[in-house]
Amino acid sequence: MSLAIYEGKVRRVLLSDGWHKVVESTFILDAYEYLEGEGFDNENKIRITGGGNSTGFKFASYRLRDRAEHPEDVELVTIAGELSSIIAVELGNKQPKEVNK
Repeated sequence: MSLAIYEGKVRRVLLSDGWHKVVESTFILDAYEYLEGEGFDNENKIRITGGGNSTGFKFASYRLRDRAEHPEDVELVTIAGELSSIIAVELGNKQPKEVNK
């Protein structure tokens, strides 16, 4: 028996620095490796370290800009790392839609 955690239902991820809200349907698990280069073209990338044997995660999240002047001054970032760095996840069926005030 195992605990079923569906990637598409992950709402928040607890890392060592606190909880991170996951942009809907962006949480994924896969083998990972660090690459040098830009873009998605594997021909132009150089492998820096292996990772094919390790499972990693990646998701999009919003964070307050370093020099924010307003609480709404956020930027979209990608958070990625080794699966073992996740302490917990919060699951839900669907993320609530943002309510405009």
